[in-house]
Amino acid sequence: MSHLFLEQDQFIRSVEISKNDVFSVFLGAGASITSNIPSATDCIWEWKKNLYTSKHLTAGQTLNIKSEQVRGQVQKWLDSEGTFPPDGSDQEYFFYIEECYPIEDDRRKFFQRICEKKIPSVGYKLLCLLHETGLIKSVWTTNFDDLGLNAARAANLLPIDITLDSIGRIVRPQNSAELPYIKLHGDYKYGTLKNTATELLEQDATFREQLVSYLTDKHLIVSGYSGRDHSVMEALMESYSTRGAGRLYWCGYGRDIPPKVKELLELARANGRTAYYIPTDGFDKLFVSLAGACTRFSGEYTKKFKELLSVTTTTDSTPFTISHNRIDTVIKSNLFQIGFPQEVFQFEFTFSEGEKPWGTLRGIRQVIKWSPFRTKAWSMPWEHSVKSTPCSPRARKGRSPEFRWRTSICKRTHPFIIYSCPVSRTS
Repeated sequence: MSHLFLEQDQFIRSVEISKNDVFSVFLGAGASITSNIPSATDCIWEWKKNLYTSKHLTAGQTLNIKSEQVRGQVQKWLDSEGTFPPDGSDQEYFFYIEECYPIEDDRRKFFQRICEKKIPSVGYKLLCLLHETGLIKSVWTTNFDDLGLNAARAANLLPIDITLDSIGRIVRPQNSAELPYIKLHGDYKYGTLKNTATELLEQDATFREQLVSYLTDKHLIVSGYSGRDHSVMEALMESYSTRGAGRLYWCGYGRDIPPKVKELLELARANGRTAYYIPTDGFDKLFVSLAGACTRFSGEYTKKFKELLSVTTTTDSTPFTISHNRIDTVIKSNLFQIGFPQEVFQFEFTFSEGEKPWGTLRGIRQVIKWSPFRTKAWSMPWEHSVKSTPCSPRARKGRSPEFRWRTSICKRTHPFIIYSCPVSRTS
C-alpha cells in the first residue's frame, strides 16, 4: 500500500509547482474541530450519551463522554440492548442521529446549536488567502456550518453559498472573483438537511452531475473527511472511474487509510488518474504549510500570510496553579499514566496486645513499602530490595528454602504466613 502514499512535504511541493492549475477543496467535519465544532465521532458519542441518560435518569447530565471509562459504560449498555449497531460501525452516524432525534427539525436544531457563533480557525482563513492568490477556485463540503463563508466574508471575498435550497446557483457561469461554496448536505439555517441513512442514500442529482464533471480536469484536495457518506463516495467513484487530468490529493489524519478511500485511490489509478493519500496532522497545520509555500514569492501575499498567522497564534495564557486545600483528593488529569502492580505480598501478623500496626511496620519499611489492613500487612516491594534484605536465623526457622528471601523482610519474632496475591484493577 506504500505506493498510495505521498508525504506532506512532497504534496506541498507538488501543489506549489502546479499553482497555475485549477484546484478545488473538499472539506469534512474534521476541518472544523479546531473551530470548536464536534467531529462526526464526537457527535456519535454525544447521541449515545443522550440515549443512555434519557434511559438512566439517575445518571444525569454530568457524564463526561470524552472519558474512556464513561464511553465503555455507555457502550456496554448499548451492546446489552441488542438493537444498536456495534461500536465503530459505518452505520453509527446515520443510526444514532435518527434514533436520538427522529424529527427532522430537531436534527436541524441540534446542528444549529453546535455550529452557531463559532469563529473560523486559521485553516479557513488561509484557504481564503489561497483563493485570493488564484489557487483555489471552489469549496465542496459535507459540513453544515458557515465557517468557510464567514472567513471569506471577513477577508472581503465574494463567497457564493450553494445549498440544497439554492441548487440553481451551481450552474451559473463561474466568476474568478467569486468563491463557490457548495454544501452537499445542506445548511443548518434552513430546513433541508441530509444526515440520516435514507436522506444520504442518494446525492442530489444536480450536485452529483456537477461534481462528477467538475473533477475531470481540476485537482481536488480533500481534508477532514473520512469517506463516511455513501452518496458522496459514489459520486467520487463515478468521477474518477473515467480518464482525466484532474488529480486527487486525499489528505487524511495519520497514516491509516480508510478502506473506502483506498478503494477510490486504486480506482483512480486504474483509470490513469494521479491519486495519493497524504498523512497529515490536521486541517489547520496542512493549510499553514500549503499557504506558506504558495505565497512565499509574492510580497503582498506573504505579508497577509504572516499577519493571519500572527493574529491567530496570539493567545492569552495564565500560570498553572493548584490549590492546596486537601491532601486526600485526586486531581483529575490526563497527563499522568498510572501503572497497576501485577501482584503484592500479603503477610499475616500476630500483633501483641496494644501494639500499633502502623508503628510496628514503620520500623521495617526503610526499603520496602508496607500498609496494614486488618490482621494483615500488604507490601509492594521491588524484588531486588527484598533479596538484598539480610535473613535472620529466627525468621527462617521452620521455613522452606524458597521462602527465605521473602520471609527475611519481617525482621521480627512474631509468627507469620506469606502469600503472593494477584492484583486486579479494582483492588
